[in-house]
Amino acid sequence: MFKFNFNNDTENTDDVIESPVVESKEFTVNTDVLLKIKLKLGESESKINISTVSDIKLIHTPLFEYESITNIAHTDLKPNVYEGGYKIWECTFDLLNFVRNNVDICAKRVLDLGCGAGLLGLYTLLNDAAHVSFQDYNQEVVESLTLPNILLNTQDLSKCKLYHGDWSSLTEVIDTKFDIILTSETIYSVTNHNKLISVFKNLLNSTGCVYLAAKIYYFGVGGCIYDFEKLLVEHDFETTTVWEQNEGVKRKIIKIQFKISS
Repeated sequence: MFKFNFNNDTENTDDVIESPVVESKEFTVNTDVLLKIKLKLGESESKINISTVSDIKLIHTPLFEYESITNIAHTDLKPNVYEGGYKIWECTFDLLNFVRNNVDICAKRVLDLGCGAGLLGLYTLLNDAAHVSFQDYNQEVVESLTLPNILLNTQDLSKCKLYHGDWSSLTEVIDTKFDIILTSETIYSVTNHNKLISVFKNLLNSTGCVYLAAKIYYFGVGGCIYDFEKLLVEHDFETTTVWEQNEGVKRKIIKIQFKISS
C-alpha cells in the first residue's frame, strides 16, 4: 500500500532527509489505467463514499489503497512529499461559488492549478469550457482521486489533460496558454510563491485572468495573501479583490491580470 512518509517520531528527527522536488509530467491515461479505475468505480457507493457538490459527483476517499489524509491542517503538509491534494480545502468552495455566479467559462481554456479532487476544473469542464487541464503535485492524487472524479462525471476525456509534479517545471511540459487559471489555498508556503507567479507569467494568456482563493494568513507556515499581492505587483501583475469573508476565518478571492502598460 502506498503511504506518504509522515513520521512524527522526534527520536528520528536527525535522520529525516528532505525529499527531492518531483519534476512535472503529463499523466498518461492509457487503457490499463482506465480499466483499473472503472473496475474500482464499479464497487458499491458505500465503499467508495460518493457525494454530490453542485451537481458534481465526488469520491471523498482516494481509490486503490493510498493513505487518506483528510483532516490535516496546512502545518501538517510535507513539502515535496504531500501538498494536501486529498483534502478539499475551505477556500475551494468559496471559489466554486464565485465562479459559478460570476465567471464566464464557456469556450475558455482553463487550468485547475493544485487541483486535488478536481472540483473547480470539473465544474468548468461540465459547463462548456473548451479545455481543462488539471494539475496536482502528487501523481497518486491525480491517479486515485482527480481522474476517478472526472470519470464519475464524464466519459469524454478529449477536452482535458492531467499533470503532476512541482510548479518549477510545469511550464516545460505545458505548451499552451490559458484564458482562466483557478487556484485555491496554494499560497500557504512562502517558498512556493515565486514558482506560482512563474506559472502565471508563462501559462496565462495576455488577456486572461487568475482567480485565487486563500485565507488571509496561514499561521504556522508563513503564507499571507497581502504579501503575495505585493509580490504580484513587483512582477507586473495587478490584483483586484472580488470576494471577501471577514467573519470567522478571514479569507478572500483575488482576480489577477497582467498589468496594462500605459
